Amino acid sequence: MKRISSKTDALTRRDFLAASTFSVASAAALFATEHAEEGKASRPWYETMRRCGQINVNERDPLTFDVDVWMNYWASLKIDAILLNGGGILAFYPTEVPYHHRSQFLGSRDLFGEMVAGAKRRGFRVVARMDCNLAYEEAFRAHPEWFQRNRDGSVRTHDESPWLYRTCMFSAYFTEQMPAIYREINRCYPVDGFFTNGWPSTWVLDVCHCENCQKVYRDKVGGIPPDQTDASNPLYRKYYDVYMDRVLEVWRLWNTVAKEKNPDSVYVGNLGGGIRTVKSVKTLSETASWFNADHQGRSGDTPIWSCAQQGRVAQSVMQGRTITNVTGAYSNSRITWRHVSKSPAETTLWMAQTTASGMVPWFHWLGGSPEDNRWREVGRSFYEWLASNEPHFCNRRSIADLAVLYPQSTIAFYQHAGNNTENRVDATEYLQGLYYSSPHSRLRATTNGATRAGISASRTFSARKLPARSSDRWATATCASRALMR
Repeated sequence: MKRISSKTDALTRRDFLAASTFSVASAAALFATEHAEEGKASRPWYETMRRCGQINVNERDPLTFDVDVWMNYWASLKIDAILLNGGGILAFYPTEVPYHHRSQFLGSRDLFGEMVAGAKRRGFRVVARMDCNLAYEEAFRAHPEWFQRNRDGSVRTHDESPWLYRTCMFSAYFTEQMPAIYREINRCYPVDGFFTNGWPSTWVLDVCHCENCQKVYRDKVGGIPPDQTDASNPLYRKYYDVYMDRVLEVWRLWNTVAKEKNPDSVYVGNLGGGIRTVKSVKTLSETASWFNADHQGRSGDTPIWSCAQQGRVAQSVMQGRTITNVTGAYSNSRITWRHVSKSPAETTLWMAQTTASGMVPWFHWLGGSPEDNRWREVGRSFYEWLASNEPHFCNRRSIADLAVLYPQSTIAFYQHAGNNTENRVDATEYLQGLYYSSPHSRLRATTNGATRAGISASRTFSARKLPARSSDRWATATCASRALMR
């Protein structure tokens, strides 16, 4: 409290207001801090994290990777959690799971174990980054039924790394092999969760001709798998439902396995970048405890507000639960330069949008021996600022005036003539126009799902923009509601 002048011993109005304001503010801050700590104690760890980091090691990194140097860097960012390469395609530890390929440069080293130990010494939560979409030839030779096939029976391989084979989600690779790897990691290391790179994503559905997929079509869809998904075909709608059911089945299984050792552990899926979400984010959110947006940066004609836009869509389905967004520290330009630092202004813009839209920033670099280190200070500067201002980014209530109803069905099923993946219409384009116009009209906008629940929730806003039925297609229509101008 401000000390009163000893010259007069009189309490002036200015002294009284200054002292009172300081006392009330201090008491309020103390009250908020105490209750925030109480809240943290009763919630899962990932619901209270505010800063996340990731180093994505490559196969040669076991030769030179300096654990202390890297973990000291992440400590300087004051992160709460870190993503570290566990396995799937490549094991960075001495795995004993059959057909789980070890890095050829691992030797006698346990790189994953060393990284986990270094992270734990610094108080980080550790999430094991896994890959479930590809595997090496030894797995294919032993279990050909795990892998995707073309109509002629040939196996599908990775476009850039043809020695890697594409796994099928409807196979036992997802229900037996991956759980075996998770259980081994859980047993050997004090991890706090698992994350899968690239799965399930929110983009177009895979269709393959392996025995598993042919059985799915025979038993649950009808007919035989097509060469491409066709949104105008009634069978596609049936396949879409079967596909989403399988995603949820696998997600729940992996989350259950993650919690076998520790009930506070969690499985996190990769839910892609941007708002062109063919797979239903509303359906996925009903199972997900943590929504990860893998929207790492801009390229081509990506709108400048795209990161915050995805944050609003995610908020509409997660309803206050954890949402992260990955910011790649490398250049996302076309072509992508994965070992060159992104512009500092672009990196800061992306992390600021992440934070402002209610998501948790997840800062990411590829490779353990970078030659270009300009990205390091950019991330440190933003994270230090965020840590200093953390109390201001715990708000959960929207103050928007305008509710935009997100047309999930349009994005999933609308196509123009041709009906193949290449001809799929970008049914989100009108949203970009609305996004551009909102700040110019001084309207604060947020997003709700175009469902009964989303429309009902949007009634609390001063204005709504929602999809309306037009024959068998979805179009946009504006509600006759008064918009508040700020």
